[in-house]
Amino acid sequence: MEDEITHRETNPWARAWRVFLKTTIAYGYEPWHAGRWAAGLVALGYIIFRIGYWLGLIRPTENDAYFYFERHSCPPPNYQRFNALIYSLDTLIPIIEFGHKTQWMPNPGLAPAPSRSWSARGLLLLRWLYTALGWAIAAAILAALATITRRGPSVH
Repeated sequence: MEDEITHRETNPWARAWRVFLKTTIAYGYEPWHAGRWAAGLVALGYIIFRIGYWLGLIRPTENDAYFYFERHSCPPPNYQRFNALIYSLDTLIPIIEFGHKTQWMPNPGLAPAPSRSWSARGLLLLRWLYTALGWAIAAAILAALATITRRGPSVH
């Protein structure tokens, strides 16, 4: 029935939202699927952000730490070390703040090579996409909880 409603939906935004709900939480019948999606996105983010850090595309956001990082290829002793897993979690999960997202950021202007600049822009775009996906997944989970509360737990 839910698929029929989605198929008949004429508003493209509403249809996209319904497809998202089907994919992430099975229209509220399987809310744990959102956790699987989140775990997969965190793992993918870990790999991509780790590579970005290895390539030197992610730098500290504070000026002093940035200049120290430029001279020594590592953050100052009193600055939080970069951790790609924590960065991925911090970027994706909207309700938890680990501080990594505010202390580290892809920097498109750090290298003269155009390929590195595009790579850093891609990381910055991915960071924004992760933030949006994190909010959408959180909204889907809330929608599932509201559905479960309204109809009671399913007995599939």
